[in-house]
Amino acid sequence: MKIVANKIGKRAGFLAVFLAWAFFGVLGVYGIGDVFATTSTITMTIDGNDTATTTLSMNLLPTTAAGTFAKSSNTTIGVTTDNFSGYTLGIKADSTSATPTSLVDTNNNTFTTISSALTESDFSAESGTDYNNKWGYMPSQYITYNNSIATVVPNTGDNAVFLPSPTTSGDTLAKTNAANVNNAVDEYTIAIGARATINTPIGAYSNTFIITAVANLIDYSISYNKNTTETVSNMPSSATTGSADHSTTTIPLSSNVPTRTDGYAFLGWCSVATVKSGTTDTCSGTVYNPDGGGTNLNYTINQIASNTNITLYAMWGIPPYVITWDNNYSGSNLAANTTTNVYSGSAVVLPSTPTAPTTQCNGQACYSSFKEWNTKADGSGSTVTASTVPTGDTTYYAIWNFNSNTLQSVTAATCPTSATTVYDARDGEAYKIQKLADNNCWLLDNLRLGGDTAITLKAGDTNSETRETGRDANANGVAVNAFTLPANGAWTSSTQNSYNVPYIASSGDCNNTYCTNTPTTGKWTKDSTTTTYGAGSGKVGVYYNYCAASAGTYCYNSGAGTGDASYSVCPAGWKMPTGDQANGSYYYLFNTGYSGNKTATNSGSLQYNLSTPLSGYFYSGKAYGQSNYGYFWSSSRSRGNYMYYLRVDASGVNPQYDYNRYNGYSVRCMIKAS
Repeated sequence: MKIVANKIGKRAGFLAVFLAWAFFGVLGVYGIGDVFATTSTITMTIDGNDTATTTLSMNLLPTTAAGTFAKSSNTTIGVTTDNFSGYTLGIKADSTSATPTSLVDTNNNTFTTISSALTESDFSAESGTDYNNKWGYMPSQYITYNNSIATVVPNTGDNAVFLPSPTTSGDTLAKTNAANVNNAVDEYTIAIGARATINTPIGAYSNTFIITAVANLIDYSISYNKNTTETVSNMPSSATTGSADHSTTTIPLSSNVPTRTDGYAFLGWCSVATVKSGTTDTCSGTVYNPDGGGTNLNYTINQIASNTNITLYAMWGIPPYVITWDNNYSGSNLAANTTTNVYSGSAVVLPSTPTAPTTQCNGQACYSSFKEWNTKADGSGSTVTASTVPTGDTTYYAIWNFNSNTLQSVTAATCPTSATTVYDARDGEAYKIQKLADNNCWLLDNLRLGGDTAITLKAGDTNSETRETGRDANANGVAVNAFTLPANGAWTSSTQNSYNVPYIASSGDCNNTYCTNTPTTGKWTKDSTTTTYGAGSGKVGVYYNYCAASAGTYCYNSGAGTGDASYSVCPAGWKMPTGDQANGSYYYLFNTGYSGNKTATNSGSLQYNLSTPLSGYFYSGKAYGQSNYGYFWSSSRSRGNYMYYLRVDASGVNPQYDYNRYNGYSVRCMIKAS
């Protein structure tokens, strides 16, 4: 909206008394709320200057003090509005002036305001001496009120009314542009009048008054069209946007989500009638998604282009895909996964970037920062961006950067040459690691993953494959998900049994010394110690049958698997050592070049450095051999359902023994030198 005020004209007289009325330019933004929607900028421009000045001359008879009335020419104000319903014009005195409602010259001589509205004939009559040295202004139209009912009064002609000068709080003049034509120029005039006596000091009188134009409200009615012949429930009701809130130019849409009985999904609202494209509506206008499926939840009004009521059309199509955002880490303070919907052919809306908790794995900060969303839990898939378009229900996985204090961050190059404590990002358990004489990085403790609660092994933090439904299958041809270590309990013949925290049946099932020292609950814990060699903790750890040790890849007593196990329960980046006789990791470490350096009695022996406790084994609900033997799975297959393992005792090591996959043995992990 723009206001243009032109210069006020002049009149000639015999005795010059100069009165000046100055208009200062006003620039403001008027936010007209969500009930009619307009934003108007008002600018006053007078011939390129910010001040409009007029000179008034009046005929005064020096022989009389009755007073002489004079009136200026009109100041013309042109207002252009971008609001269909027009505007309301207002005027107020400058509150910063010492005499805000008076005309003042440089010597502080004043013309004060008339006290009430006067016709020009009353103001100019010789008998009207009460109005000497008074002034008023005459707008082309103004508003009067009778019992709060406003009436616009035209104010032109010789007997037009002069009004008292405006107050600092402002006066409403009149609504103009009655035709409500958008962008039409509407002219408005103001003149001033005054009475002066022969004793009035001659000078230039002035003051500052501010003219504003505020766009009037526009009420829009929004209605919703179901856009189908099918039965639809939960349709929003039509509503007129009437409100006292003038703070925004957008209208929040109804949150109702319509539903159909034929299975079609509501896809949002379209600003124009939709077009069918196969089984889905397409929108050539603006799409709104007040059901939470998007970000465009408000109707934005273009008041310049539209002066009609609004109809929004429901869009229908195949049901949306469900997108699961998997946080992809384990821990007691695991944040909940989130789900969102996305419609066929549309890109995903990425959720807020997740923040790794500071104690996400048993008190340890195992993740340093979020890396990306990925189509695979181990990060080997495609990166998910705001341009990713899914083709069905999908799970995307958060990929994390591991802290440097985790097993998952260690590489062959960064493995320490002395025993160093690091943490497993899956549960926060502490382990010692070291690069040994074979130049490989070894875990100096038995693995202790699993126990009182089930834990799912994911390729992002475990040396395991993410077996997605429909892509991989177990030996029976049935698609399986990522392998889950079950919680501890009694032994069963289940191929998924992990032998976590096994129960001891009686003192005859293990060495008497260690049975005596077991907790009163009558079970070994994964932290119980046995005779140990070397710098490791010597904890028993968890007994794993081969199904658990191989992360679910070899789970049957016979007939499943003909080669080495590719995956394991080890952390990501680590694996179970090979155990074959030719070049197995166990065999090479103990038998190639170290034949005289393998007994526990020698503190410099590899057996001592590897710290292999005599933790025994577990079978059919009982633990055997504690303090006598230690058994450690390898990744190598020997024959049939037999796998190689390492056996240690007080006198030496045997790196290539084999036995069937049902036994529960300890697991060590290593990183092979590159």
